[in-house]
Amino acid sequence: MQSLEEFFSVKKNTTDINAKDKTVSNKIGSFFYLYRNEKKEKMIIVFIAYMVILTGIVIYSARRSKTNDDFVLGGKKISGFSLALSERATGESAWLLLGLTGYAYSEGMAAIWVALGCVSGILFLWIFLAEPLQQLTEKTGALTVPTLFSAKFKGTNRSFGILSSVIIIFFFVLYIAAQFSGAGKIFNDTFHIDPFWGMVIGSVLVTFYTMLGGFITVVATDAFQAILMVFTTVVLPIIALGIAATYNINIAETIAHASYTVPLNVGVAKQATGGLLILNGLSWAFGYTGQPQLLTRMMAMRNKKETRQSRWVAMPGLCLHIAELL
Repeated sequence: MQSLEEFFSVKKNTTDINAKDKTVSNKIGSFFYLYRNEKKEKMIIVFIAYMVILTGIVIYSARRSKTNDDFVLGGKKISGFSLALSERATGESAWLLLGLTGYAYSEGMAAIWVALGCVSGILFLWIFLAEPLQQLTEKTGALTVPTLFSAKFKGTNRSFGILSSVIIIFFFVLYIAAQFSGAGKIFNDTFHIDPFWGMVIGSVLVTFYTMLGGFITVVATDAFQAILMVFTTVVLPIIALGIAATYNINIAETIAHASYTVPLNVGVAKQATGGLLILNGLSWAFGYTGQPQLLTRMMAMRNKKETRQSRWVAMPGLCLHIAELL
């Protein structure tokens, strides 16, 4: 039978161990608390720097917008290089950095069909539609997609213009809602701001710089953000691999021992519904040929030569983006 002294001795030792564990736990908690605060402070500094640069770009580019043509379609003052970057940043916005990556993580190899559909649509847009759009815009003097269609099909100006405007407005409400939702999520994850107020901040910023200089400022800010996207999706992973090699981290072995495995979807692909899965992914190609925010970039091109040169800026960037994210 355990004596009273032995009992109290064990209890004392247990209390000491618990006290030590509690101390260690508090230290670990304090470390992560300080780490989160330090990370948050750095993110705030980065965000402020980003806003300062963005404001400078907006103020500088807004001075070039002097006429209605400049405000709506750039007045042929924008280089093809900037328009190509803007088209890619517009086409691969929040859905690429948040939507496609999340879809690939949850659905696995099925995301490849979506990526192939996107690549096919963009290639078709730049190879077959870019030059005709530039030439038709130069011929008709149209500033918007509905005006371009109305000028192309004589005798249906009013009805065609109204129909295309209604279609654009309807789908753009959903499209813009998705973009602002992405902004809200980013603000929430980065600064722990309520997603609603994150959407408000994002919408106010976009509306502000759009009102200042119109199409010219939008393209300028898009080009800047396209460079950031390339850095995020292409350069950062290369830097991460370099750091992993420096610390002798075996990436392949780490992935092999990870608790999460990427679904291959082989069983689904062999079933009757597998064809629908593939067609659903490839159908994304059709979406790019009718998006006015992309078509206007081709309409704003100054000449056929610039349009062809811009093609080699947009297409490789698209493939790099999607390949890196998948």
